[in-house]
Amino acid sequence: MQPQAKSRLGSQAGSASEDNPSDQAVAPLPPERPRDLDDLPPPVQNRPVGKEEQVQPGPDDEGCADRLTKLGVVFKPLPPIESGACGTRRPFQVSALPDGMTLSLPITLTCPAAEALATWSRDVVSVAAERELNVSPKRINIGTSYQCRSVNHRAGAKLSEHAFANAVDLASFEFEKRASVEVGKTGPDTPEGRFAAAVRSGACRYFTTVLGPGANADHADHLHLDLRASSSSYRICQ
Repeated sequence: MQPQAKSRLGSQAGSASEDNPSDQAVAPLPPERPRDLDDLPPPVQNRPVGKEEQVQPGPDDEGCADRLTKLGVVFKPLPPIESGACGTRRPFQVSALPDGMTLSLPITLTCPAAEALATWSRDVVSVAAERELNVSPKRINIGTSYQCRSVNHRAGAKLSEHAFANAVDLASFEFEKRASVEVGKTGPDTPEGRFAAAVRSGACRYFTTVLGPGANADHADHLHLDLRASSSSYRICQ
């Protein structure tokens, strides 16, 4: 069944999903952490983010490509995607992130989503890998980026942020001279577990929705990151 073309601002009842419902319980975030991300908390549910803590995405304008270039992102602009209710007017294909971090396959994102991913990889993933694992990350293995589909592939659900090139799913992280870290397969009291918790919590400053293991069965083995346009005060961080 084809996904229904419903409003992106509509709400969907039920448990955690790629939606950002306004009626879920929230609790305040801790103060902003320094760049070294010491003492990053584990992922928690549906937390509002203070304005001083949010890393707001840059505008989707001509300057966005310049910002990607300055970050060291390897990318190219794509033609507009127009597929029924799905698509975006300014998609970019991204094949590598700052500091030489590659992707398992090129991904298609809006420029603000690509910028958020690049900044998070530089300021959170690389720092957490050096601190917890004493190595540099070299590759992120991708699940999905642009895909014209409904939330969690459910018939009758509204369109996912993947349908607007505004989301990316990450399956694992690879490093120099050590085993990879797979999402959902780390113990909490291990270096790998601390790294996984740090990158997940850190993503909540850059993306409006962060879902992973424990959020629901659909996200048991990957991180879902998106920039759904919603309230500037609340984000889903699960």
